[in-house]
Amino acid sequence: MNREYPSVFDAPPDEDKLWRYMNLERFIWMLKERKLYFSRVAQFSGDPYEGTAPRKLIEAVNARPDGQAEKLGYGIAGKFAAISCWHRNEYESVAMWKLYTSSPDGIAIQTTVSKLKRIDERADYVIGRVRYLDFEREEP
Repeated sequence: MNREYPSVFDAPPDEDKLWRYMNLERFIWMLKERKLYFSRVAQFSGDPYEGTAPRKLIEAVNARPDGQAEKLGYGIAGKFAAISCWHRNEYESVAMWKLYTSSPDGIAIQTTVSKLKRIDERADYVIGRVRYLDFEREEP
């Protein structure tokens, strides 16, 4: 079930195109398992802030009567959160090919936000745009 958090997450329009770049091995796994691949936030390396949220965003989520930041994977629970990263663009990107495919057997799949929302009605997830900001100065 795609959760809507309009005051917290900047959800992309349903008609926006999304791209996912990956190695062929991962694509075959997705076809075989009939599942999207999600990475645990704790597995991200290189950037200690990757997958974290600003304090003000956590406070906004905690203020909602139906949710706590822990449900969305922030703070200590961040090590349990999982993320599936997609690139929002009208066309495929050479830069994304280079970043996310490490061998010549890479593949790109394209979908829309609305189709992604319908992939698994039973799953509990949020679709939102990533924003890069100064955690202490900027509003979520």
